[in-house]
Amino acid sequence: MSTKEIIQQKITAVLSPCYFSIVDETWKHAGHAGAIKGKGHFIVHVVSEKFEGVSLLNRNRMVFEVLKEEMATLIHALTIRAQTPSEWEKEKA
Repeated sequence: MSTKEIIQQKITAVLSPCYFSIVDETWKHAGHAGAIKGKGHFIVHVVSEKFEGVSLLNRNRMVFEVLKEEMATLIHALTIRAQTPSEWEKEKA
C-alpha cells in the first residue's frame, strides 16, 4: 500500500470525512533532506463533522495524531486543511 493510500485509509477510519482529498507533492522536493530519506510531502483536505466546535489548531492536532506513526516514518511534510461541513459548503457557495 502506498503512503497516500495509508493516509487516506487512516483519516477515513478515524475522522469519517464527508470530503477528503490528498495531493502528493513529493516530486517537488527531489533532493530535499526528507525526500532523500524516502519520506513524502503531502497536502490533505479533510472535511469532517468531528471538527465541529474544535479550533483550527486542535483540528490539525487531530489529523497529526491519526498520522503519528506515518509522521515518524513516511511523511516529511504535511499541509492540512481541516474544515467542518458548514465551512466547506459556505466556501463552495
